[in-house]
Amino acid sequence: MPRCAAGATWCVQAAGSCSSRAAGARAPTGGTPWSGGVTAATLSLALRDLVTGLRVEPLTDPRLWGKHIDDERYALIATC
Repeated sequence: MPRCAAGATWCVQAAGSCSSRAAGARAPTGGTPWSGGVTAATLSLALRDLVTGLRVEPLTDPRLWGKHIDDERYALIATC
């Protein structure tokens, strides 16, 4: 049975700003293992055994960012 922290929130940006917050967990000093960002495929693979449901929503609409973007931006929605 998959296990995950209640209320876990992941926010990942291609610019390399990555953070996690779950039941008092803290990101390790020095950042995350994905320096420079993480692809949706890589993050999905890392989380798939920890959750019961997972989907990725691409966030490619330039209206979301106020400009055209060339990098991958997405929301990963997972359920425990």
